[in-house]
Order: sequence, then C-alpha cells, then structure tokens
Amino acid sequence: MKKFITLTIALLMMAVTTTAQNSWLSKVGLPDDFLQYENHVITGKTTYSIAEIEAITFVSGKPKYSYSYEAKQVDAMFTGCLLNFCENMINENSTPVTMVQGKEILMYKPTKSATTTAGPFAGQTYLYGWSEVSIVPTSTGCDIIHSFYPYMNADPSGLPATTPWRFIQRKTVSTINGKTTTSTSTKKIMKSDLESRTGLTEEQLGYAYRIVYHAKPVDPTKYITSIFGVVEKSGNTYLNKTLISAIRC
Repeated sequence: MKKFITLTIALLMMAVTTTAQNSWLSKVGLPDDFLQYENHVITGKTTYSIAEIEAITFVSGKPKYSYSYEAKQVDAMFTGCLLNFCENMINENSTPVTMVQGKEILMYKPTKSATTTAGPFAGQTYLYGWSEVSIVPTSTGCDIIHSFYPYMNADPSGLPATTPWRFIQRKTVSTINGKTTTSTSTKKIMKSDLESRTGLTEEQLGYAYRIVYHAKPVDPTKYITSIFGVVEKSGNTYLNKTLISAIRC
C-alpha cells in the first residue's frame, strides 16, 4: 500500500483499540489483534531507497550542478515468523501498537533523546529517531511496512551528530566539451540538502527508505508459525516452557 501515514499528537494520545487479552498471545506480550495473523510467516522482503543523480555541465567554463532522484528497490529472500517479528518490535524495540482498524495494525515509537551512562561516550546525549511499523492486508496475505527516521544520530567519530545526515548513492554525469562521463559513489548528505533537493519531508524520506516484509498464511500443521519461550509458575516452582505454533512443548 503506497501511502504515507502521518501521526499527530492527537492520534498518539488515542486509546488503542484492541480486544481483551484472553488468548495464548497474552503469555508472550502480544494483543489479541494479532490472532488474525497467527498462521502467517514472512517469505521475503523488499528494501527501498533513493539514489541521487548529479549532472555537471560547464557554462562559460564554470561548472553548473543539477540534481534529480530516482527510487530503487531490491527484493531478497527472507523468512521468519510474523508473530515473533511483531513481538520483538513491541517488547524489545519499544514500538507499541497505537492503532488497529480491522486487519490494519499500526505500531509507532516517537523520537526521543537519551544520555549514555557508560563507555567512552558516557555523558553524551543522542537522538533516537522515530520508527513506524504497519501491517496491511494484501491479496496473498499481508505486508509489514517498516519506515523509520532516515538520518544518523552520530558523526563518524561516534559523538552525537550536531546536524542530521546520511549516506546516499550518487551517480555523477559530467559533460565537458561534448564528452560525457559517468561515475558512481556513496556520499554524505545533510538533512537540509536532501530535503530541499528532493522536496520530501523527513517522514516521506523515512517511507522512501522503508523495508517491506511480505507474509502469507500457511498450514500450521506443516509449518512452524511462531516460537516463544515463556516462564510459568507452579507453586514455588518456575518452569520454562516453549510455545511452538501456540502448542506448548
């Protein structure tokens, strides 16, 4: 689904619409809204990006620069359990569910700053950018769309970045005396330059660099659809249990 999801403060303050947690998913920290995807597995992924085309021409002996951009995508083999992926996003990466509308589920983590307390950069404050994960239905199952803050939070020395930046693939086309040469490279570009040249906002660039995981339903009697470790208490004894495709082992 090609759309940009813009979250407002009002949306973030909304009560999350979820069903009561009364299924086995509550044991692993997932809302029951994910039950509709419990038999889905991830079968591939598509990584999106943009490339910069730098055109250099010479006018009266002086170089003239112009920039354009093109979308790129790379399809790759990737397998995994959808429920495990989402549980990791929610509980390990602190990206909670913020909205549910039928089969569409949205998870969002806002930007925050944090100060390190150990290591060579102790006392330094870093910006940790937003992250958004949306599950949307498709004709073959569903897509998990992960878009995120598109800039680095540290400079090459490891210190906090004073100005947001990122690397970008660049193709340079230079024309001198009617002769054209082409070269490719990876360049550092500042946030202000990238947004002004592309005309895209930070959120739109985060979507332009998204990763989309493709999932489909499978027969749970033939495929493992999830693997979770849980701890259960029996009297004064704690037992480690493994849930494989919701079946306790």
